[in-house]
Amino acid sequence: MTNAPLEEFGYRDVRGIRVASVLHRGQPDRRSLVVMTHGFRSSKIGPSRYFVDVARGLASKGISSFRFDQPGSGDSEGAFEDSSFITWIDTIELVVSAFHAEGYAVALLGQSMGGRAAVAAAAKLRDVLEGLALWSPGPMLNANSWEPDGEWLEEEGQRVRSTFWQEAATIDFLDLYQSLTCPVYMIFGSADQLIPLEEMRAVEAACKNGDQIKVIEGLPHSAWPEPPRLSILRETRQQLESWFVERTN
Repeated sequence: MTNAPLEEFGYRDVRGIRVASVLHRGQPDRRSLVVMTHGFRSSKIGPSRYFVDVARGLASKGISSFRFDQPGSGDSEGAFEDSSFITWIDTIELVVSAFHAEGYAVALLGQSMGGRAAVAAAAKLRDVLEGLALWSPGPMLNANSWEPDGEWLEEEGQRVRSTFWQEAATIDFLDLYQSLTCPVYMIFGSADQLIPLEEMRAVEAACKNGDQIKVIEGLPHSAWPEPPRLSILRETRQQLESWFVERTN
């Protein structure tokens, strides 16, 4: 007799789209799960496989995780060039809601633009979430002044319709963050090449009681050197674990 696999690779149907995913199984009798949402041009492994490391660490503590590719990204159905930020938000909401309906206590971990989408999804999910952890989320505080230069935007050999960024620009990051009722843990790096430091400081200044928002000196957007990387991954796991412990106490 063999044990069930601890990591289940497969697909989930999300509004008719086959979304590629990996489900890390924790303890069967512990209905706690973290949904992980990747950034722009990334996938379910996260930057430099950070999601994999966190998911396996959580599984060793009995907590399940669900990593997935947004439609058009990674191994999911769809074309990357047709990616929609609104679809990203809806997909996160539907995935979290599905696990919540199965009896799981759910927390979210989002990175970069996946973090921005996670904030919007969390605001829609309201009291469903146990907590929200974010790595280098995109505040885009000056997004209302952004106008596309043509139909397409291309980055390192991949292009996407400008509507992706137009949709992202409609989200008011600070307003949505302030509306959240779940605890929030958020990490920025002062050497982030994509997020202006003044935007990080504005988010940090808006921190609500009980939340943690950190701007780590010298840290880039996602290619974290080993000492701070190990520290952040460990601290993130501990933070996620603590939200589930608080729920059961």
